[in-house]
Amino acid sequence: MVTRPVFFLYAAKKWLRFHGCLKMPTPPPIAFAENLDQFARYMREEQGLSPYSVASHCSKTSVFLRWVGDRRRSLATVRVEDVDDFLAHLGRNGWNRKSVSVATQALRAFFRCAGIRGWCAASLAKSIEGPKIYKYEALPEGPSWEEVQKLLRSVKGSNPPALRACRSTQTSTYGQSSGITET
Repeated sequence: MVTRPVFFLYAAKKWLRFHGCLKMPTPPPIAFAENLDQFARYMREEQGLSPYSVASHCSKTSVFLRWVGDRRRSLATVRVEDVDDFLAHLGRNGWNRKSVSVATQALRAFFRCAGIRGWCAASLAKSIEGPKIYKYEALPEGPSWEEVQKLLRSVKGSNPPALRACRSTQTSTYGQSSGITET
């Protein structure tokens, strides 16, 4: 989850940049920049990916290349443990599992290209594993049992409409299969 100050800075920078009011310093050169350029060309010309996909993969790969450039002198010395450490680093720094998974896909594509071109071991791409993404993980969670009990206590009366409201609340909150609503 992005914190408010971080998002504010992100949005403010985008807005100021859009209006031409923000002068950003020139970013430091990316380690392995030539490899990144060849990767972009590979995705565009050999893989036929869209400009958006190329830009997205290059953006995520450049973050990794900056990170690994401080640790390794050559792509040939990069190990799967380096990639695992990087992905864990992303998770510790606010990236959610879906974002880390997308970065994993970009790195697999990069190392597939790198393996073909002889920059690193050809098997490295197949060894990269990202976080497991669960089918229903994006669904909102239901209320806690304490919240349900509070809601049920708020229903007043024992007349038929009040009892229907109480049963309806139980059913919609936890469903029939939970056993809570059985009579």
